[in-house]
Amino acid sequence: MRKLLLILIYFVIITACYKKNDNTDIVNLKEKIENYNLVKMLVEIPAGTLEKWEYNQLTKLIERDIKNGKPRTIHYLGYPANYGIILNTFSPIEQGGDGDPLDVFLLGPPLNKGTIQEVKIIGYIEMLDEQESDNKFIAVSNNDDLFGEINDISELQIKYPDLILIIKTWLKNYKGSHSDIIIENVLNAEMAKATLLKSLTYK
Repeated sequence: MRKLLLILIYFVIITACYKKNDNTDIVNLKEKIENYNLVKMLVEIPAGTLEKWEYNQLTKLIERDIKNGKPRTIHYLGYPANYGIILNTFSPIEQGGDGDPLDVFLLGPPLNKGTIQEVKIIGYIEMLDEQESDNKFIAVSNNDDLFGEINDISELQIKYPDLILIIKTWLKNYKGSHSDIIIENVLNAEMAKATLLKSLTYK
């Protein structure tokens, strides 16, 4: 009986610690977004490259994207920025999303595939791909000499007026001339924050 009681006490303590850590993670995620628009991203595709890679949520690996039995390669210009996913986010299918983590472009020098980095979201490009919401968030690193001081998409458009146009043009063309991508709008950091907070998951 004593042994059983000790096991139950141990189980309760471990469960309580887990919940405390989980709650701490949730609070930290929300606070960083609410106060600083900071998130963690996983780089799937380095800037300037052509091969399409994707994070597999089942295997926990970044794997070559396959379409029609063949590895996907972009038949256009290389990616205009580092591309990847925002960790701990989810785009719900029932709300018109694709069921995947939110996508993000990180402006700046190329980073290795698999890099996890804290980045600052400055806005996003609202778009549809095959009639599904497939928004592309735009991020910068606070440590980047070129873009680090930028906090909103409007500041980026003043300092580098053609950069968002370059990304939009790339998005419209990287799938070829018959692309079904529809770019609807470019939204600021506050709008991005609201979308991020609604998309948070803690799994």
